[in-house]
Amino acid sequence: MQTETDTAEIVVCTGLLGVCVLSVTSDSPDTITGDIENWGTDDWYDRLSKHVKPEEGVYTIKAEVTYLEDTDECKYNILETSWKGKAN
Repeated sequence: MQTETDTAEIVVCTGLLGVCVLSVTSDSPDTITGDIENWGTDDWYDRLSKHVKPEEGVYTIKAEVTYLEDTDECKYNILETSWKGKAN
């Protein structure tokens, strides 16, 4: 069973010390931030599907996010990524 799918923009920073989520913009940001907190930032990031990203730095992930009630987690379908000087 699942709930509605929401489009979200998640701004992350990657670097030597791992991953930091800077912001989450969506109709239901609490669901997404709760998923990130449940997994831990680095494990959450490692679970995302392969996507175009910078080696390190700040970038935005635009994704369709579906909350799965039966497993109490979110599924992320990455639509595009972008960062200063680069858009995909």
